[in-house]
Order: sequence, then C-alpha cells, then structure tokens
Amino acid sequence: MTKIVNPNVTVSAARASGQTSQAKIRDSSIGPWVRAAALPEWFCSWDLAYRCTKAGWLRPVLQGKRRTIYRITDVLACIQRIEAGEMPASRRSQTKA
Repeated sequence: MTKIVNPNVTVSAARASGQTSQAKIRDSSIGPWVRAAALPEWFCSWDLAYRCTKAGWLRPVLQGKRRTIYRITDVLACIQRIEAGEMPASRRSQTKA
C-alpha cells in the first residue's frame, strides 16, 4: 500500500500528519542541501544529529567557520538507518572509549 503525498506539503505539516521524511524532499522549497542549524528539525533532536555526525554516518560537504552544509541524501540515509532500528553510539559511550 503506497501513500499519496501532496507535493505542496510543508515540513511541519508532513511531520504532524505522520508522513515519512521522503515527503519533505518533495516540497519545492527544500533544496539538495541541509544546513547544520536545520538538523535538529530533521532528526527531532540536536543530540541525535550530533551523534550521527560523530559516528561518521553524516559528513559535511562544506564546513567553514560559521557554516556547515550537508547533502539531503546523506541526512535521509541517516534517518532511514535510525528508522530501521540502528542507532549511533551515545555520547557517554563515545567518551569512555
């Protein structure tokens, strides 16, 4: 059974209605890049986005002094790994190792 997704759905409306992260990319206002400041919105948690970056699941395409940019396909790949049940290591286990 496939879901029909409205191409005019905004990110917050997609999350509120329970649509998957694939619905976000279909929105015309979303480009192929994601800024670091927007990661908590995609992962619903700043800590989870940080853990994905530290685990090597998410690598920046461009990293500067005040700007870090990621590919949207990499962000969606991380989200799919998390939805499949895989989780990056917690901060506590990373510092002890």
